[in-house]
Amino acid sequence: MLINKVKNDVLNIFDLEPDWLNTSLKNPLKLIIKNSKSHELLLTLRSLFGVVDGNPLIKRINKFHYSQEKTQKTLEKIVKVDKVLNSSKSYNSEIVLDVISLLSQIEFLKVYPNRFSDTFIKSIIKNNLFAGISTRSYKAKLIFLLTKMGFANIHIDKQLKAFEGRQNIDGGWGELRGESSNVFTSLLVFQCLRENRLWRNKKMSQRVEAYLIKNHLSKNETKAEQEMWNRIHCGYKVNNMFEGGSLMFLESMLASPSDKNKDKVKAIINWLKGLQLDSGFFPYHADLKKQENLISTIRILACVKKKYLQNNLKR
Repeated sequence: MLINKVKNDVLNIFDLEPDWLNTSLKNPLKLIIKNSKSHELLLTLRSLFGVVDGNPLIKRINKFHYSQEKTQKTLEKIVKVDKVLNSSKSYNSEIVLDVISLLSQIEFLKVYPNRFSDTFIKSIIKNNLFAGISTRSYKAKLIFLLTKMGFANIHIDKQLKAFEGRQNIDGGWGELRGESSNVFTSLLVFQCLRENRLWRNKKMSQRVEAYLIKNHLSKNETKAEQEMWNRIHCGYKVNNMFEGGSLMFLESMLASPSDKNKDKVKAIINWLKGLQLDSGFFPYHADLKKQENLISTIRILACVKKKYLQNNLKR
């Protein structure tokens, strides 16, 4: 089978005992490669081994990846939702959520870049879907996904400028204009700011980071809010695409390391290390000690690698 041949090549080509994966963690790299689906293997190569899209290995995986039923169904869904987007005169919350969920699916399953996803994203921008979204968490998630997939542009800059003008005094944002700050709405805005290289170091980004550091697992939070921080995995379905909690916060802080966030970065990394299972994998939720999650494992290891490299570049 083509994918198994590629996995064997990966196991033989790359250093599976890297310096950044030190003795403080169990090394699951071989298991990740052997057990990964094609989209997980693509994420592993890009985030843990620094492989670029032009690499022949990526091309070989994509050949298999785009033949898979889940990928084909995603492409069919792109065509269907794109037609709805272009034929609708206005966009209700159901259409907005369908679009964001599909974008999340495209990113999660690595069904991009291709002509279907590119056309769909251009339709989102052309039809100004932003104008139909009043809920900030929805808008922030949309901006983050478009930026992550390489579509940062003046339309997104306009939306980020609007965020800047409506930031609350404490550094956060509410879900709707005029509302008091909500920690997880603010986290989603922070994520989309840090994904954008032109906005990640602006004062607005620094202010919301300070707000989030202050409120991360604070004593004033409810049990439900603490539960949200403990949810590591972020999927693409409506019920889990806004999750990610502490890992999302860590990834966003690492995009712009500083003396102001170094203690919180260290604390979250140490907390995550304590969640590692005997297999070397990590769970998708801090309280689920026996349920391995491959995507969470890859993302956590990517953070450990990034922090290691940042520390060594300073020396």
